[in-house]
Amino acid sequence: MITDEAMNHGGTEKMMKEKSGEYRGFYEDLVEQVQSYEGERKEIVRLAPELFRLMTKLLEDDRTPREAKPFVNAACAYFVAPYDAIPEEVFGPLGFMDDIFVCLFAVNRLMDVMDRKLLDENWGGSESLQSTIDQFYPTVEKYVSDAKEHILSFVGLEET
Repeated sequence: MITDEAMNHGGTEKMMKEKSGEYRGFYEDLVEQVQSYEGERKEIVRLAPELFRLMTKLLEDDRTPREAKPFVNAACAYFVAPYDAIPEEVFGPLGFMDDIFVCLFAVNRLMDVMDRKLLDENWGGSESLQSTIDQFYPTVEKYVSDAKEHILSFVGLEET
């Protein structure tokens, strides 16, 4: 049996190093990749870090209901998957459009299974989460339309 102590061995030390800046996290890498992006759909591409952070905060929030976890996990997994439908290595920051699509799709579904207040509490964007979805989801969905079914299938999600 794995004890809590064994599970956390080194965890506190790592968290302290991360907070001190000795380690860089995925969120910080995303910020660096998109903050100076001035290309096509820049206002959408620049959402990537905050959407990733929303998903990781929901994953860690004990109030996130069990039925919401598959959507949260799928969005987190798609961000870190080495190969996806629109690879950043080929398309640069515009390659985050499919990752953003999965997150916005997940948020739309999360609104049906959990308290919106919890989503809003974990959202760090400059606009409201609902406003962000209303403004950008249709454009992102259209952008990935040819690969939409493949993207959702890849992470085990589907449209209802």
